[in-house]
Amino acid sequence: WYPPYVLDVGLLRSPLVTVDEPERCYPQCCAYDMEASSFYQIASRCSTGELVQSLKIISDNPGSNLDLTADQISQLLADQMSAIESAVGQLSDLSRVLDTVRTPPGLSSLYLEQWHFTVAQRHQLAALLTRLKARSVQLPAVPGTSEYQDASSVLTWLEGKLLAIPVNLSVPQGEDAADRVEQPS
Repeated sequence: WYPPYVLDVGLLRSPLVTVDEPERCYPQCCAYDMEASSFYQIASRCSTGELVQSLKIISDNPGSNLDLTADQISQLLADQMSAIESAVGQLSDLSRVLDTVRTPPGLSSLYLEQWHFTVAQRHQLAALLTRLKARSVQLPAVPGTSEYQDASSVLTWLEGKLLAIPVNLSVPQGEDAADRVEQPS
């Protein structure tokens, strides 16, 4: 797994090797862990990769013991609490930004009322509309059935609209940023 790193916290980073049992020999210059791979695999099914992050507090190395007491673990956590709180705050902020680009439910229904979409095509439609909205542009006006006869041609049209838009990573501004729809001309 290669999760995107989106945090701006003063923590050291390193590649992470996931192992099945505690590692006592460290053949690679990496952090070792037993949980992050499974955590990321499951969590990424429920959220975007940017919101799935794994912070590891390294408690052992080739020169230390793997057996820690509850007090030692508490102290390790306390020592990193400000960085943990900063990470949680940044992820909360990012979550709010990502919520502003979600497609309004009514917009999908405008398409679903005019064309028959399979379940897979409905997922594609939602993803395309969300991606268009995330690009911080007005969403295209819903075309008429005379222009596009089936769901497949509508999806192709939306993909073309998406490919034609330059990438703009700025955050939408204003009260109506979440409800932008291009007006037909």
